[in-house]
Amino acid sequence: MLRSTIILFGVLSSYFVANAQHIDGDPVTAKLAKRHLKDGMVYYLTYKTTGNPEQEYCQREVTKKEFGFRYYRVPGCANALDIEEIKKYNKVVKKYLDKQHGEGWEKSLMEAFRKAGCL
Repeated sequence: MLRSTIILFGVLSSYFVANAQHIDGDPVTAKLAKRHLKDGMVYYLTYKTTGNPEQEYCQREVTKKEFGFRYYRVPGCANALDIEEIKKYNKVVKKYLDKQHGEGWEKSLMEAFRKAGCL
């Protein structure tokens, strides 16, 4: 029963959060990133995983609390076209985060991860 619940949760969260080409049903594009930012939804997409769910959870919590954005891992295997769209989306978000936190905020983020024990 627990295994089925975990699998169902994984499938549903993957469907509703993001898939290799969509977030909540919308194609991943730079235009979508701009709309998200306008709506106050700051997402930074990733298609890689650390393989450590606790570490990823910790990192998501730090980014949300201290930097005001959320990491979303695009589930499944992203192909080259998907990766290019993710990069375009993230370029828009990075520009926004540079304005919010100053250039070089990534270094501060890594330090926050270290302090929180996320690395």
